[in-house]
Amino acid sequence: EMTTDPPAARETVLAYRGLQSKNAITAAAHSHAKEMGLMAILLAFVQNYVLLSERWKLRWARVFCTGSALLPVFIFVATLVGLVSAAFADLCGGLALAALIAMLIGLVRYSGAEDARVARAER
Repeated sequence: EMTTDPPAARETVLAYRGLQSKNAITAAAHSHAKEMGLMAILLAFVQNYVLLSERWKLRWARVFCTGSALLPVFIFVATLVGLVSAAFADLCGGLALAALIAMLIGLVRYSGAEDARVARAER
């Protein structure tokens, strides 16, 4: 004989969903930490080809490192605090993205300057 207790079943399903959410957020925090570290290593390889002043390269590198270091922390804290921490994680991700875009602009400037130098040398 099977008895049904819908409120208890609902409570069990909600508890399981909460556990799965915490597992997913923890996995996201770990994966973001790894991918940001890998991105920092890759960014170090192209620093010599970023056509920005040394001062601005250092500033953007610091912005990237700050954003990418705090992003996984705020993602993990979101399981404890909630949406406020998630908003800070989004802000940190935006900082890292802005720094990457600035470095990309520097790379494009370098390639343009290099193309112009080659064109002048061919004349």
